[in-house]
Amino acid sequence: MYHCGLQKKDNELSSMPTEIEVKLPIDNLKSMRAKIRRRGWRVSSRRQFEANWLFDCTDDSLRNSGRVLRVRQSGVATWLTVKGPVQQDTPHKIREEIEIKTPGTKPTIALLGTLGYNVTWRYEKYRRCFTKAGESGKILLDETPIGNYLELEGSDAWIDNTSMALGFKYNDYITASYRGLFEQYTHIHPVGSNMLFDYRAGKNASNY
Repeated sequence: MYHCGLQKKDNELSSMPTEIEVKLPIDNLKSMRAKIRRRGWRVSSRRQFEANWLFDCTDDSLRNSGRVLRVRQSGVATWLTVKGPVQQDTPHKIREEIEIKTPGTKPTIALLGTLGYNVTWRYEKYRRCFTKAGESGKILLDETPIGNYLELEGSDAWIDNTSMALGFKYNDYITASYRGLFEQYTHIHPVGSNMLFDYRAGKNASNY
């Protein structure tokens, strides 16, 4: 990680693991859970609340370059994630990503602040994780303030096969981030500036 103001190198993220995923919209949460279980998938992580903070420099240089710097609190655990730009011209969302566990949310946010990063956006969701013996990918079931989504994470072939097994088609694939989806949502719905279950708390991204 570099602090705000340092020159980014073109190969900075070249050694990071690659994440491949798509989102899929869910109309009926209960029905989808039942369909996943009927196909042999089991809950590997129970429904858990997640709070997320996105960070950037004052000039939004991370977002403008397609990068993400995020702190996530999931239960009692806190994770710091760095994501590279999304690869273009592919039906799947492919980008480099690295994630590390940190001692806690407040000290991690304070650390990023000393490096010149500011909280620019917050979002919340509830997440379940499903896995299946012999399967390399995982199914994530997200409940958000703007709707419910599946996230499929695995190889591109695994994503295609699993999505079809669950009744989806290629044109159902969503590669937008939750921030992008929220911005689309706010064009129609007058809500706060952050994707929180209590929108009244969404007016100031720096509050935590």
